[in-house]
Amino acid sequence: MSNIITQTGQAVIAAALANGTTIDITHIALGSSARFPTGGETSLETEVYRDLVSESGLVAGSPNEAYFKFTVPEDGVAPGFDYGPWTAQEVGLFDVNGDLIVIGRFPEPLPKYDPASGSPNAINITIRVIFANIEAININYVPNFNLPWASDADAIDENLELRIIDPKRLWLAINTGQDPHLAQLDAPVYPHVLASDLLINATDNLDGTVTIDAGQSWLHRGIFKFSTDDIAVGARTLAHVASKTHHLRWHAPGTGTATPEVTYPNGRFVLNDLADVGYNPSVLTERSATFDTTYDDMLVARVVTDGANVPTITTLANSVMLGANIEWVVATVTSAEHDTLWGVGGYTLMPWRFTGPSGSLLVLPPSSLVLNWARTPVGAWQINHRVNGTWPFEPPNILIQDGLTYFDNTGPATVVADRYQQYPVGWIPTNDVPNGSYITSYEIQGVFHV
Repeated sequence: MSNIITQTGQAVIAAALANGTTIDITHIALGSSARFPTGGETSLETEVYRDLVSESGLVAGSPNEAYFKFTVPEDGVAPGFDYGPWTAQEVGLFDVNGDLIVIGRFPEPLPKYDPASGSPNAINITIRVIFANIEAININYVPNFNLPWASDADAIDENLELRIIDPKRLWLAINTGQDPHLAQLDAPVYPHVLASDLLINATDNLDGTVTIDAGQSWLHRGIFKFSTDDIAVGARTLAHVASKTHHLRWHAPGTGTATPEVTYPNGRFVLNDLADVGYNPSVLTERSATFDTTYDDMLVARVVTDGANVPTITTLANSVMLGANIEWVVATVTSAEHDTLWGVGGYTLMPWRFTGPSGSLLVLPPSSLVLNWARTPVGAWQINHRVNGTWPFEPPNILIQDGLTYFDNTGPATVVADRYQQYPVGWIPTNDVPNGSYITSYEIQGVFHV
């Protein structure tokens, strides 16, 4: 069998030598084409099977020659390929990045029979390659130890909690990210910061830049752990512009600006200007949910600069799940206090006010509920109020639409509902208060989650 190092392989090896690193040959693939290799190939012509290398090493007595082994089992199959029948005459060795490093051709086609044929067969493959610079090859790279695959049905079960990941697929997911079922397995998982406050902190360098702090870790898609310690300080130091609002973000490897993945194996931090049409082509407000954290794009912080380019950094919580609840209770009002409340200047006794529409009472919380989450929450507010010490039959109304403003004789009251805070505005219809009665107390409750 003839094997040659491809032009791509020669370039990858040369880059490894220049950088003082080694390359990991992780996969062997088989193809049905009978063409003779030239070295210019970047893939097999008609690939019929691919799996992890099960063993590699040096050929005894030949210090520049390496061997790579794998087996096509008679009754097993790697994800994305079938049991047969097919024939293979083309073979390729691929590295961890999917580059075709070596290509070869068997003198005669190798047949693979379907177990249903009654004559199933296994194929044992050993590829031997002479490398002029064998020090650039990680010869002891043994990824799968002949571990089995779980069945495809187990691996892609629609119920996420019932999916099974076997040792072989788990190794592949953690070390190469090339398992075809991996995206299905972890697609619904948001980034999760491994800190008690769920925050990634950044420091103002007092020179027009901020640096994401060292010693901070997070999980991407529920399985891949990243740390700021693995990202150079220069790549964590970002410049900001005066009188601007910026979003500090992290892009997962191979996504957004963190491409190609081989250049950004730990992802990439970026600082986006909201006025940049490339980042915000629709000229959305900074609080728009469009800018929320997604599975592969984490919103880390808001950075607002003044005219002197001094930043105010608001770090935002990132987790798979976030939740909050709050309850405000206002003390009981006496009859005498009620008479004062309804008089001119009596509005300060309680955080409610007269409002123009329908003569209702406008109900305001004593403060906003501060969240500072990286994703806009969903939830609900509720107001309960007592008339003469008992709960009325009809519940009051409450407004939670962001930006909605009500005016009365004391000024505006605007609803705030975004990732940073929640501030509802409610009103109590006066027809809930019979003649001779008065509202004695009320409470505001809120529950939110993402």
